[in-house]
Amino acid sequence: MAFRRGFAGRVNEAMKHSKLQTCSVGFLLSLALLAAGSAWGLPVEGESLEPTPVVAVAEEKQSSPESSSNPPNKLPSDPHTNTPTHALPDPRREARRVASDRLTLTRPEEILIRRPDRERPKKQLIIPLFGRPLMLGGRYTLLPRYEGSKLLDFDYLDLDNQDIDGDLDFLEIEDAARGLSARDDQWRINQGLQTDLFYAYSDQLSVYLEMKFFWRNLVSSDAVVTGDDWLVERGEMWLYLGNLFDSPFGLQVGRQRYFDSREWWWDQDLDSVRFRFDLEKVHAEIAVAHEIFPVVLNRGGIDPEDNDVVHVLGSASWAWAQGQEVGLFALYREDYSNQQSVDPQCVADIDLPPGLPPGGEAFFRTGCVAYEDDSDVNLTWLGVSAEGRVKIPKYGRVNYWFEAAGVFGSETYTNYSGETGARKVTAVDTHDVSGGGFDIGATWVLPVESGPSVTAGYAYGSGDSGMTQIHDTGFRQTGFQDNSDRFRGVASFRYYGELLDPEVSNLHIVTTGFGFRFLKKSSIDFLYHWYRQAEAAPFMRDVGFKRDPSGLSPDIGQEWDMILGIEDWNPFEFKIVGSIFRPGDAFGPEEGDLSYLFAFRFRYNF
Repeated sequence: MAFRRGFAGRVNEAMKHSKLQTCSVGFLLSLALLAAGSAWGLPVEGESLEPTPVVAVAEEKQSSPESSSNPPNKLPSDPHTNTPTHALPDPRREARRVASDRLTLTRPEEILIRRPDRERPKKQLIIPLFGRPLMLGGRYTLLPRYEGSKLLDFDYLDLDNQDIDGDLDFLEIEDAARGLSARDDQWRINQGLQTDLFYAYSDQLSVYLEMKFFWRNLVSSDAVVTGDDWLVERGEMWLYLGNLFDSPFGLQVGRQRYFDSREWWWDQDLDSVRFRFDLEKVHAEIAVAHEIFPVVLNRGGIDPEDNDVVHVLGSASWAWAQGQEVGLFALYREDYSNQQSVDPQCVADIDLPPGLPPGGEAFFRTGCVAYEDDSDVNLTWLGVSAEGRVKIPKYGRVNYWFEAAGVFGSETYTNYSGETGARKVTAVDTHDVSGGGFDIGATWVLPVESGPSVTAGYAYGSGDSGMTQIHDTGFRQTGFQDNSDRFRGVASFRYYGELLDPEVSNLHIVTTGFGFRFLKKSSIDFLYHWYRQAEAAPFMRDVGFKRDPSGLSPDIGQEWDMILGIEDWNPFEFKIVGSIFRPGDAFGPEEGDLSYLFAFRFRYNF
């Protein structure tokens, strides 16, 4: 009995000692596994974000049918991910996945560099820099363009040997005397290379740099000397700070692009400071812009029309329902450049008296101007917009748009005359400006295969005949507009006409169109445009050719366009444009004589 008790006692002590050692070893192994799991960022059994009472765990296991009746062949699983413990992710693979996520642009970053006229390839070159994405990209563009019977800056003379538009440019009389034609056939080949860099240093700080290189070659022309030209331009270059003080506000500084969905208000790069406010359904911004450096780096200084001009831009949009958005726009422009005055003393070099001492020609050239800036304005634009899409059961979908704006302020117009090298100011006129304009239209997408669409639109800009020098009631757009969009197809185009491409000023524009898609990402559109001046005037503001109307009739003419876009072979894009313009009564003897445009655009995005 004593032997049994002694043996049992020693067994009990041994068991107690072995349990103690087992617990100690188990505790140390648990610590080691916990440390390893923390180092690799792996979930370790027993680890949680919040401490869980032991009693609660025991009750949960007792109440769980799975814990009480596990099949004998079921492997133990991780309580947090419910995956088998033998299938926990490889730490190295997990680390690579986390690194890859950090090299992917976030949604706000993608919105910052998104542009309506550019579709980036699905896979762009992204290089890790300090653990953050550095994206490199660009695009190459080839654009051959033929313009047949293009109207030139040429005016027929009346019986009194005076030019109809009254600009006192007697070079037009000399052109007519030499028998020059008022039309021209031109063939151009333009190429462009755009490169950009975007670096997201953090979720709040981003940098964007862009450079543009252009080669323009005038291959043939009936009236202009042919040749080629190289241009190097600085594109967007900005710094963005988002989520200022943990708020929806952001700050963007540098040369940056401003655009709206239809580019009716603006589509322009500006040196500026912009404050942004971004929520899921609301966006607002206000900016101050002023050109600081020349845009074309291999040419002279800042363009005289942009020099010493300050802009204040503002816009706000609200997505009030799914697929529906309304917006407000405002622009203030002040031109504080020096005003040139009338001085008739301007003699061309060839007409200077012989034998003048050095510097003596300055007396005869006091009125000659070194640059021309024909319009200095202090104007304000205010306007609204609305666009969206509405589904109509059994009848398809309707996409609609509406733009409206008013402009008011003052303008000083300067008129120049004389031959090249001896240009001078002949008149200066200051007048008030007030006018209004709008654009309304809709595209009906039929509920059939390939989704053919029908479009109708009407645009109007108030006008002025130009006969009064006191008050100009003509509307004009901001000067930043591009008037480019797509109705239903994949390729954007100038929706007021590819050839005439007018500004909505002193003009009625009626547009109808039909288009359809084919393949997966290709489309073709056919459009018709009808133009008529609101007031018959001997000028048109910002059109695609230089010829002025007579001012005797408001009938400008008609245009037919065809736009074919093919984007099925990413990253390549193809676009073909064909246009025919038929001048109306406003162009006198040229009425009915057709002008043509054919253009092909190839783009490679990288």
